[in-house]
Amino acid sequence: MLVCIFWSALLLLDWWEQRTRAKARLLFFMIAATALYGGHFIFFNHYYELFPFSDTIYCMANLAVFPLYYLYIKEVTEESWQKHWQVTLMLPALLIGVAVGTLYFLMDSQETQMFIDSFIYKGSQEGLSSLATAQAILHICVKIIFAIQIPPILVKGFQKIKRYDKKVETNYADTYLRKMYMVKTILVLFVAASVISFIANILGRSFFDTLPWLVLIPSATFSTLLFLLGHAGHKQNFTIEDFMRDNTTALQDSLPELQTAEEKKNSIDKLKEEIERVIEQEQMFLQQDLKINDVAMRLNTNRDYIYQAINVRMGLSFSEYINRLRINYAIQLMEKNPEMTSVDIAFRSGFSSRASFYRNFKLYQNCPPLTYRQQNK
Repeated sequence: MLVCIFWSALLLLDWWEQRTRAKARLLFFMIAATALYGGHFIFFNHYYELFPFSDTIYCMANLAVFPLYYLYIKEVTEESWQKHWQVTLMLPALLIGVAVGTLYFLMDSQETQMFIDSFIYKGSQEGLSSLATAQAILHICVKIIFAIQIPPILVKGFQKIKRYDKKVETNYADTYLRKMYMVKTILVLFVAASVISFIANILGRSFFDTLPWLVLIPSATFSTLLFLLGHAGHKQNFTIEDFMRDNTTALQDSLPELQTAEEKKNSIDKLKEEIERVIEQEQMFLQQDLKINDVAMRLNTNRDYIYQAINVRMGLSFSEYINRLRINYAIQLMEKNPEMTSVDIAFRSGFSSRASFYRNFKLYQNCPPLTYRQQNK
């Protein structure tokens, strides 16, 4: 709960400065998560007088957190998507919240107390009134709907992230903080947290109330995941909107219609040679924040042709092609100028940040720059 409050405050400041829909979606996710874990806080501290309100919010938040994060992913990765999906994804949470709140309103204090004592804390429906029994059924429905939500949201969400990251790699040399940040780490934690969430929902909070030390397992997992999600979202300022804006300057098809596959192949092969001349021989790869559009405009052609020449003919993404050249150039600088700092080498090699240089150096040389220097003195 404290982790969620912390990131809610920071994301509110982010949104206030940037006013992007992606930041707003992530802020709503963190607020919902705060409400969810606030409900746990009230449950484990046995604040009975707050339960009708907190349990209503808890049931609604429980079904809202995964859909809200999925909507955040869609805002970051999809340039156009039907907004009615928001209502569709959030409808179960809204309906359950209204139903649970209505039943608490209709139940008298004795029924409410019996429901809390018997069902919420002991998991038993014995002796409950008809209204309390209906409330228990609703709570069971929350667990079922939650379990149904998880697999499709995880699968679809990470499919969208993968497609988005591929677009970034295809169009930008500098992908750091453009791709969805820390996605592999978050994916592993998300799967782990989803499994724990599923098991915890099946067991019920009453199980953890009798064995409070077990709360450490989901608490540590969720706190770590939520902290990383907040950190990643705080760093993620680049979205598909920025991608589309960058690509509005792309040239239209400037090559004549090719009649045969052989003509097209020859044309792309010729373009590949032109790309190698401009990028490698004329060292265009040293240009910071180089985009595929820059190369297309330099050669007065369409970026789709550049994509085919690099990705298809060379078998590389644009970012891999450029950054391999940059790392090779950086190694030459290290060998010729052993006194030069890593920061100077990074910027002279075309990298726009030290972090991007370190990440790419380790990726292509399997060790950080300092280790490489020590090994090759």
